[in-house]
Amino acid sequence: GFSLGIWNSMGTNDSDPSSNKGNEVDYNLGYQTKVEPFEVKAGVGYFDNFELWYGSKGNVVRTYAEVNMPITITGAHTVTPYLRPELRIPASGPNPEAGSWMLGGVRHEWKVADFLNVRQSVGANHDSGFAGLESGFIGNYGADINVPIYKGISLDVLSVRFYTPLSNLDDGRRSRTALGAGIVVKL
Repeated sequence: GFSLGIWNSMGTNDSDPSSNKGNEVDYNLGYQTKVEPFEVKAGVGYFDNFELWYGSKGNVVRTYAEVNMPITITGAHTVTPYLRPELRIPASGPNPEAGSWMLGGVRHEWKVADFLNVRQSVGANHDSGFAGLESGFIGNYGADINVPIYKGISLDVLSVRFYTPLSNLDDGRRSRTALGAGIVVKL
């Protein structure tokens, strides 16, 4: 079915929301269905960046499709390999070049209790050169503490994201950490 999401992050290097490359608010609309044994997702998002992660100011429209395969290890643990191509289009800012990201990795979800989930993901993505930057690979790790608050509504009370270039990129990208929170409504 359909889902709506809002996620906010703040970079960890200062508290000024206009100066930090990890500061953003993301608005997402998605659709998910099952084609056994796979899940198929598609959606669109708008990233309202206070300053784009790459060092130029601007907002981003992102479209994506994803194929993943959840594998239940135990009743409480699920591991999900995924592949996710994205098209990223600058909505504003000085670098008008659209680009693609190809993401792949593995997610892990642990249902600690009915009121608490812990999610992790590790992966890499290939950036084709979005917003005029160099083409290359970026590693990523994410962790969320998730609390279901009502039927179809959940809250990410704490999110941690870590990104680091895996390729030798000379465009200013470096390792970054961001803290965030968000809400997801499944319709």
